[in-house]
Amino acid sequence: MFQILVGIQIIAILVTILAIVNMFRAGSSYTQKLMLAFLVATLVHNAGYLQELLAKTLAEAMIAIRIEYLGSSIVAILFMMFMCEYCGYKSNIWYERALLLCGCAVIVMVWTTPLHQLYYKDIAFCDEGAFPHVVLTYGPGFYFYVLMCTTVPWASVVLLLLLYGKKEKSLKRN
Repeated sequence: MFQILVGIQIIAILVTILAIVNMFRAGSSYTQKLMLAFLVATLVHNAGYLQELLAKTLAEAMIAIRIEYLGSSIVAILFMMFMCEYCGYKSNIWYERALLLCGCAVIVMVWTTPLHQLYYKDIAFCDEGAFPHVVLTYGPGFYFYVLMCTTVPWASVVLLLLLYGKKEKSLKRN
């Protein structure tokens, strides 16, 4: 099973690299730049996760987790920005900046974890089971991250559906 997980991660990384290369060959509109940023963040997250899977010590796993969060902390935000731009909705720049600052706050919390217990309250490394892994006890910063990663994409989908509904109604009136 462990080899399957590693294989899936390697395939995901290769597919993401191919998508990035394809985006470089395309034009350079703002929408394409957002997609490129999203793909790069996804690549960093996947590479970090692969390193976490392959880690043999707690120190290696924590370095991998830090790298992983460099990408994953902004993936949902970049996805929302891309979706809004692609669908023609101009979102508020201050809202986007606030969300990106939240992503940066997550990065700071993860990278400074040894100094506080905001993100992880307890960290242990387990050699038992199918493969070595990190056992984490989460702090309030983690739940902030989970809330951000779940609400931002869903809120943007709901917003876009509402906007689409309004557009359809105005087209029917004309």
